[in-house]
Amino acid sequence: KKSGVIRLFYNNCNGLEINNTIGTFLQQKKDKIKYNYVLDTEAPTKVDSIVRQMKLWEVDVVSLSETCVAWENKVPRRVIQQITTKYDRNSCWNMASSQINIGGYVKPGGAGILLLGSTTGTIIDRGADPWKMGRWTYTLLKGTRHLTLLLITGYRTGNRTSSCGDKTAWSQQMTMLLKEGRSQKPHDAFIRDLRKWIRQYRKPGMEIMLNLDANEQWSDTSEIFKFARDLNLRSINEEYKISA
Repeated sequence: KKSGVIRLFYNNCNGLEINNTIGTFLQQKKDKIKYNYVLDTEAPTKVDSIVRQMKLWEVDVVSLSETCVAWENKVPRRVIQQITTKYDRNSCWNMASSQINIGGYVKPGGAGILLLGSTTGTIIDRGADPWKMGRWTYTLLKGTRHLTLLLITGYRTGNRTSSCGDKTAWSQQMTMLLKEGRSQKPHDAFIRDLRKWIRQYRKPGMEIMLNLDANEQWSDTSEIFKFARDLNLRSINEEYKISA
C-alpha cells in the first residue's frame, strides 16, 4: 500500500456471531488462568477472523453492515474491543443498533466501523443514526490538503409487504416510527432520514464515502439511485464497472 493512502473494506457480514464470540472469549480467559499461559491465542471466532484478515490486507477502515449485535450492551462491546486490541492496540470501534430492547446480545440489523492503526489519530467526530434506530454509524476523519472525510456505514431493511418477526430490524424500526407518529415503512424512512441528515455535510472540502447495504437493485428508477443523484454521490460499482 502506498504512503498516504487509506484502504477501506466494506462487507455485509450477516452478523458477527456474537454469542459464540463471547462464549469463546470467556473460555479462552478461563484457560489462560488454568494453564498459566501469557499470550492470547487466536480464537476461531468471526471477529478474530475479520480483524486478522484486515491486518494482513493492510486495511485502515473496516465498514460492516448488519452486524446483529446489541451494541448498547457493554458486554459485547468490551469483548469485541478486547479481541480487536489483540491484533491492533490502536483499534477503535464505532457502532450502531436500535434502542429497542429485544433481550440478549443478538439484535438484527445495526452497523459498525472499525478504524485500525494510525487512522484512529485522525478522528474528528463519530456517532450514529440520530433517530436512534441503529440504521447507520459514521466517523469524521481529518485528511490532507484541508479535506475532511465522512465515512458512513449503513444497513437498510428490505421492502417488506408482509408481517415479520417482532425482533427483526424492520420491526424494531417500525415500532420506533409508529411512536413518532410516522406512517412510512422502514425501507422508505431510511432514505428520507439519511438524505435529510447527510445534507449538513455537503460543503466544500468534505468528501463522503457511503458504504451501504441498500436492499435494492441499482437502476435509473430506484430510490437509491435518486438518492445518490440528489446528493451528487456516485456508485463505485458503476464507476469501475464492478459486478455485484
